[in-house]
Parts: sequence; C-alpha cells; structure tokens
Amino acid sequence: GATGQTYTLTAADVDSKIAVQETARNEAGAGTPASSAAVGPIIIAPPANTAPPTISGTAQQGQTLTEAHGAWTNSPTSYGYQWKDCDSSANNCTPIAGATSQTYTVTVADVGSTIRVQETASNAAGSGAPANSAQTAVVQAPPSSSDGGTSDGGGSTGAGATTSGKISATVSSAQIAALLAQLVTPTGKAAKIASLLKTGGFTLTFRALEAGTAVIDWYQLPHGVKLAKKTKAKAKPVLVASGKLTFSAAGTATIKIDLTAVGKSLLKHAKLIKLIAKDTFTPTGKTPISATKVFMLKR
Repeated sequence: GATGQTYTLTAADVDSKIAVQETARNEAGAGTPASSAAVGPIIIAPPANTAPPTISGTAQQGQTLTEAHGAWTNSPTSYGYQWKDCDSSANNCTPIAGATSQTYTVTVADVGSTIRVQETASNAAGSGAPANSAQTAVVQAPPSSSDGGTSDGGGSTGAGATTSGKISATVSSAQIAALLAQLVTPTGKAAKIASLLKTGGFTLTFRALEAGTAVIDWYQLPHGVKLAKKTKAKAKPVLVASGKLTFSAAGTATIKIDLTAVGKSLLKHAKLIKLIAKDTFTPTGKTPISATKVFMLKR
C-alpha cells in the first residue's frame, strides 16, 4: 500500500532502512524502475499518550497517593513524575517541590487544594509530551488534627514559622503557617537581582485556606540587627519590597511584591544581597499568623 509520493513511517519500520522505487511513464510506456539510496536505520519515535495517568488513594493529609501509568505508544522504557497542587477546578497548578516519584504522601501544605500528577514517558528516541491526570478531591485535614505549632498528620510549620490563634474546625494555624513558610522567598530566574530590577518586583502564587489578608515584606538587615519585637539596636530593618492581597474567600491568586525606592537603589548596586522575608496572613477577624525566612539574591 505504500505507493504514494509520501510515506509515514510505522513501528514495523524500526531498525530497518527505507528506500523508494520510482517508475516513470510516457505515451510509449513505463521505463525501467529507479531506486533511491536507502535511509536509516529507522529509530523509534518518542512515546505519545493515548490515555492519561490515574491516581488512587485518599485526598487527606498524611495519606499516600499512588499514580498508575497512562497508555502510551512506542513502548516506553521509563517514566517521570511531577505531583502538583491545584485549585478546585484543577487550574492554577504549581509543582510540589521534590514530589517526583510514583507515590506521594499528602502534607499539611496541600490542605484545601486538589492534586494532579503529570507523567512523562520516554524511550530510546526521547521523551513524549507530558500527560496530566484528573484532579483528586479537595485535600482535607485529618479528623484528629488540632490547632497549635505542630500537625497530627506529621507536617511542620517550617523554619522560622510561628503560629497563634484558633482558625477553624478544619483549617489550623499550623496549616496556614506551613504555606507561608514555603512562599515567602522568591525562586527561579525571575528572582535574580537583574530580573527584579527589570520588572520592579516579583510575582508569586499564594493559596489562602480561608478569607483574610496576606502581606509579604522583604527586609535588609543592617549588621547586628535582628527582626524582633524587642531590640536595643538603633538601626532598623530596611524595607526592600512589599506586597499585599486580601482574599474574600479561600482560593488561589497572584501577589505582586513591589520593590520600594530604597530597595531599587540597594539592588542596583548589589551583586549579592542577604534579605529576610516576613509573610503574615490574617484570617478575617482572627489572629495574624507569620513566617520568616532568610534568603540571598544574586545578580
């Protein structure tokens, strides 16, 4: 059946060479067939997804989710995974750092989100286009979770995080503080000094577990000064950048952290600068919850 001027290679052609034979005709009849040089050997194409991966397990803090392979063409020999937190519609997904195996244990930071897994299949020809699973149900806190500095599901508030105040029956201050500790510092190429100066700040995605106001401040600490309520040092932390966003209900949104005039001046002349980020979320009508983290910016 391969008698057209074009031919689409198939799996049966892998490891073979391909040539084409051409026969020219005129009013007198057909000439002697001429064959092209052979090309090849033909290599297999990267995998192509025909059915997405699936997730089994309970969408609850402390529980383990397991990915089952989707259906792929061209005989995959290996798979890669990336678990993601998403909103209730499976949009606004953000990769979960370090969650790259076939199983994933749900943490306190996932509460209030849905979870998807992205699978990438590979063979000798390379990797196919990633395929995403459907989202899980909204992740719930365990029935026994309680308010306070730690979580019964094994999560932690992260370095520098502090908690106070009762939030609600299903959302604890520890859960909110864990999210704060993850999000207070910039990441990626957009967090370089040159990029910050070019854009005037940094935009990050923040997920609020309930209505309230998030405030993110970056400070430069003069030598010997600590970010504390009580300090005898005369010098004060210098506000380098600040961002604020009020949530009318639980959800995910972007927050722009804008450089201050002083911040722009500092970064303009800096090749390396040490800052401290302070992130505060104040649930509507409740006690503020804060997390702090020291980080470095490079040009």
